[in-house]
Amino acid sequence: MGQVNRPQGEIAVKGIRNPIRSATVLGGDGTHITRRISGSAGWANIPGVLWLSLPDAIICPHATVIKLELDAPLDLFTGHGQVISQN
Repeated sequence: MGQVNRPQGEIAVKGIRNPIRSATVLGGDGTHITRRISGSAGWANIPGVLWLSLPDAIICPHATVIKLELDAPLDLFTGHGQVISQN
């Protein structure tokens, strides 16, 4: 078997506006993935970055697929960020 490409640190997921109910590995044992969100600007309807931390124990040696359960159909941010010059 060749070298496994494991994630180094957290995995960033950008652009999801929906609240996330859960994050697990598809086909796994149901272990919830630790997650946090940073950098959101709710007042401007700009979502933050979703950061996922996968422990080695739940990483598949062939391919790890992350399953995100959302509260509604996917709502993606398709705009771009802006520089805030004054608060």
